[in-house]
Order: sequence, then structure tokens, then C-alpha cells
Amino acid sequence: MLARQQGIALVYVLLLFSVITVMASQMIIGLMNQTRHSSHYLERSQARLYALGVEQYLATVLEANAQDDLKKQRRVDALAEAWNLTAVAFELEQGSVEISVQDEQGLLNMNNLAAQNTLAVQSLRIFQNLLVNHSMDPNLAYRVQDWVDSDREVSSQGAEDNTYLLASPAYRTANTTMTSLSELRLIQGWFNQSSHSVMPELSALPDTTRININTAPRDVLLALSNQLSTAQVDDIIQQRQTQGIDSMEALLNIPSLKPQANDLQAAPLTFYSQHFSARIKARFRDTEYEMRSWFQVSDRGEVFITHREVGSPMNPVWSQGVSAL
Repeated sequence: MLARQQGIALVYVLLLFSVITVMASQMIIGLMNQTRHSSHYLERSQARLYALGVEQYLATVLEANAQDDLKKQRRVDALAEAWNLTAVAFELEQGSVEISVQDEQGLLNMNNLAAQNTLAVQSLRIFQNLLVNHSMDPNLAYRVQDWVDSDREVSSQGAEDNTYLLASPAYRTANTTMTSLSELRLIQGWFNQSSHSVMPELSALPDTTRININTAPRDVLLALSNQLSTAQVDDIIQQRQTQGIDSMEALLNIPSLKPQANDLQAAPLTFYSQHFSARIKARFRDTEYEMRSWFQVSDRGEVFITHREVGSPMNPVWSQGVSAL
């Protein structure tokens, strides 16, 4: 009888020990998960602070550049200047940052198509040239214009609400300016073509803008006029390499451009920029933080950060070689 009672007591002790062991294991696992989550949160917070620090550094560089231009009374933004950081890496304590700065005014602003003046006509023509040069349907330009303009009237080969309400799920045109190029995904027929090739030449800025001849990519320069040749574009790129081009007169002084003087004078061009963006990827230990920031430079040379996007960019630049600074 005593032996039986001792056996039952032993079973109870073993059962209690098993329960305590399971509970202790769960507590340890929970504590480990909580510690891991806290560690990841702290690492991400530090990586974010690195990214914000770089953002402030870039704002300082842009402001110094603008103030220097105002002092010299020569407003030019060219690729040879200090602000043009392309795939540059900084090593930091227990981490690093990678930066790539883009002059957004070197690109074609989609919101120009909503302008109520000749800027819309000029920008539409350039957009069509750009689409043709990328083997895309030039009529897509009308659909983008219908997306951003304020009316609900269908332009030539365009599309308004009646088209998009037939989609599944149904939706309407924005009929206001774009806040992000991701809206192009909603344009009928846009992603049925090789649209990825033209995306790097486009922007969506809060204001109507002119194209900076000093920073525009080759494809944008070619689209300024369907009469421009690659040799003429090469001459523009060669001329702007050092000090930049500071006036229409200086641009038209390039001998090969004389035949296209009227087209270039009619194009929406400028020689300096007020809108820039930066892709920033910060790393702290094993955690990465990616961010894109937009900067606006005022007429007085002050720099404001207008908005940010957090996460992987739609068009990654990090696959390019990174040079150490």
C-alpha cells in the first residue's frame, strides 16, 4: 500500500515537473522572441536615424549650392556639381548608408500635362516623342493627360471615367495631379507595353516645371524635338559637362543645333532646378532601412523636404556599382 502511494506521489511530482518545464520553456521562448523583436526595432530605429541624418546632409549640400548660385548670380545646376551623388556609400559605426541623388527637373513632369497653357501642349509633344523612342504607343500620352487634367472630357485617343468604370474592379480617373508615378499603373494600356524602360525619364512633381537641359538624360534630350539627332544630343552633353549651360543663347551657340533653334526655343527648358530626390539605404548591423526623399529649393535658396516614401524603390538604383566616398 505504501509503495503504491509512493508511486502515485512520484507520478504527481513528475507531472508537476513536466508542467513547470513546459511553462518555463514557453516563458523563455517568449522572452527570446520579445528580445529579438526589441533588438530589431532598436536596430531599425538606428538605421532610420542614419537615413534621416543623410537626408539633412543632402539638404545642406543643396542649400549651399543654391546660395552659391545666387551669390554668383548664375543659376545653373549641372551634373559636375557637388550635389550629384550617384550610388555613393558612406561607412558608419556598425553600419553604412548608400545614396543616389536625382535631379527631378531633368525628367519629364507628368503634371505638366494638366497645365492650362502652352506648357501642356509642349510637354504632351515631348511625352509622345519619348514614348515613340521607347517603342510605345504615343496615344498613351492622351490617357495620362486625361488622368491628371481637371475636366472629364475625353481627349483624342484618351480615356475618362466611362472607360475605367468598365474595369473589374471599377474605378474613376483621378482628374487631379499625380502624387506618385505609381498611378501610371492605373492608366489603361500602360503596363501592356514595355513601360519599365520609360519610367526612369518621368517624374510627378507638385508644381509644373521646365526640363533642366544640364541634367536631362539622353532619352529626354532626344525627345525635345523629333528632329534632334543623337550627334546633336552628344554635342549638348559635351557642352554641359563642366560649367553647364546657363542660357538659351549659350545653348543655341552650339553650331550643330542651329537647324533646330526654333524647336529648342519652343521647348519648356530651364538651366537650373528646384526639385531633387534622393534614394537612401541605411544599414545598422543586420537591419536595413530604405527611404526616398524629395527636396524643393525656393527662389531664396532655402531647401524644404516636401515628402518621403519608405520602403524599396519602384526603380532600384542599388544594383549599380557603389563607389566609396
